[in-house]
Amino acid sequence: MNSTTQTKETVQAGSQELERTEELVAQVFFGATAIGTLSIGAWAVACMIGGMISAGGPLSFVFSWFKAVNGI
Repeated sequence: MNSTTQTKETVQAGSQELERTEELVAQVFFGATAIGTLSIGAWAVACMIGGMISAGGPLSFVFSWFKAVNGI
């Protein structure tokens, strides 16, 4: 095997390793984004439920929200 063939094989192996690394980084980023999104969504649902309980029910919650938005 000559040095050109060895160089090509080394470059191909390095390229494949780089692709795997990029794929792993993308998966980690996607997972972190998904966890963050789910956390924010769960917090929003908890806040809505807490607001409904505090207002005395869903209908009262909607009326209170409408009053707050319109400055009544």
